[in-house]
Amino acid sequence: MKENERITNAFVSFIYGDILTLNKRRTKKGINEKKEMGRKQWSYTSELLLILSKCLIDNEKMYEVIVDNNRLSEELDFWKYYITEKATNITGRINVGVNYYNNKEYWDCKIGCGFSSVILFALANKNYNVTQRETYKQILIFNRHPQVVLAGLLLARTAHMLLENSDITKVELYERLKDFLIHLQLADLENEFSGELPNSYRVSFEREKINFMLEMGSIHNNDLREKEVITSKNKFLESIYCYWELVKKGEINVDYADNEGFSEIYAIAHTLYALNNKLAFEESSENIEWKFVKEMSVYINKLRHFHVSKKRYISCNQNIDLFSLQVGDRVKHQILNLCKILEKRVVKHEKKTETTIIVECKSGVYELKQYNCMKN
Repeated sequence: MKENERITNAFVSFIYGDILTLNKRRTKKGINEKKEMGRKQWSYTSELLLILSKCLIDNEKMYEVIVDNNRLSEELDFWKYYITEKATNITGRINVGVNYYNNKEYWDCKIGCGFSSVILFALANKNYNVTQRETYKQILIFNRHPQVVLAGLLLARTAHMLLENSDITKVELYERLKDFLIHLQLADLENEFSGELPNSYRVSFEREKINFMLEMGSIHNNDLREKEVITSKNKFLESIYCYWELVKKGEINVDYADNEGFSEIYAIAHTLYALNNKLAFEESSENIEWKFVKEMSVYINKLRHFHVSKKRYISCNQNIDLFSLQVGDRVKHQILNLCKILEKRVVKHEKKTETTIIVECKSGVYELKQYNCMKN
């Protein structure tokens, strides 16, 4: 495959892998639970990837594709109205704001919800130094635990290596990842950030590096059914296992599809596989956002070759309240751009009012929810 086909294939396959797990979960859930899942096309894992994609800007002079932090900040603030599931780190950052960075959860949580989105930087950048820098910055938005940081960096490095060498063997991949960890220095990662990290953090960072190296050498299918919490390390290692299963058998056979974190594992494995293998799949007739996903996969290719020259996002002073609009209204929203209100429902509970609106725009159909406390 040509490079542009590999990038496009990998991007779409990320969403596809996520959708596969959602479909598996739907078949196992009861009627009421299926109703709660509603019109959701994929999990928060894909939502974050698409949000990041819209926030990328290309700079040919600097030979980099980076995140527009102003756009990302507003996208995250808007995400609270439609985020698919509760994701520990992500919802904490969205709901608490900048004060979240002082919380114990930010420093100690190993789950690393959504860390897989950093694979986007490997797809959008030819320059690995930029990929590593942007990966580190993105992880720090939601999490500071060394295990999550390392899982994200290893994922980005893996994707780059598979792009560079489609014939790399399992042994070669693990040896190069170990070598990467040996030479990885926290001081180099931190050179763009102000402030001093505590010594305990540095010790923990080195300990996690060793743990990754020890487990990577004898990687095998983890029995995730026995784990109450699937950490970022488990997700990364299991993703690599599933990747090799796809290479060897063309499919993944595991029986823990209903576990939290499984969508991220499937998304990663299918993305890595699709970098060097054509992945055929049927588009679900129920999934109405595939057109946008394909358009974004082409867009990532354009960014990679600096064919967009995208300008930095400028915040709009006019903040449109979509929930105040009525069915049929059309507006130009600062995040969704041109959109139309298809449906609106207001339900009053004992202590709060729930307003749900269905909004149609170029990127798809969104189901947005807002909760307002009722006055006494």
